[in-house]
Amino acid sequence: MSLINCKECEKEVSSEAKSCPHCGNPISPSSSVTSIVLKVLLILFIVVIGFVVLIFAVPTLFFVGHKAAEQIDESQIENTKIQITQLEMGLKLFKVDNGFYPDSVQGLEALIEIPTVGREPRHYDPEGYMEGEEVPKDQWGNSFIYLGPDKAGARSYEVISLGLDAVLNTKDDISSRNIK
Repeated sequence: MSLINCKECEKEVSSEAKSCPHCGNPISPSSSVTSIVLKVLLILFIVVIGFVVLIFAVPTLFFVGHKAAEQIDESQIENTKIQITQLEMGLKLFKVDNGFYPDSVQGLEALIEIPTVGREPRHYDPEGYMEGEEVPKDQWGNSFIYLGPDKAGARSYEVISLGLDAVLNTKDDISSRNIK
């Protein structure tokens, strides 16, 4: 409730009064209608501002989320390259001690325990050539593929991660031959 001036006698009257107690002139409901209209306009303004904020915020959030996903993908790729490099170090140590790289059938497991199939490594390090009980998986939980000299070339090897799609010979594969 507020006080307004009567249009007839200009004395103060309650905005809720139906008529002026001083002169009997009817009080126009327009002042209360005006306040209702102002309140409705204020609510509409707030709603419009909210929509404008959403229109700009949603694409921004999508962009930020997309960039974060790209960075996670890139870090998985880089971590897998580091893993392959570590496996290569173990393979090179194996070759220094034994004069050859493990064959495909011996696999990367030859870095952890002495192979019982294929060529016999005569100077195998009893502690192996990698830490841990098993060959690690790539960043997507897939086993690395190892191609020994019998499949990759007489004096070479190849270590491959299948990447995110876990399918061989696709563009997301990561190979020891492509890491620089």
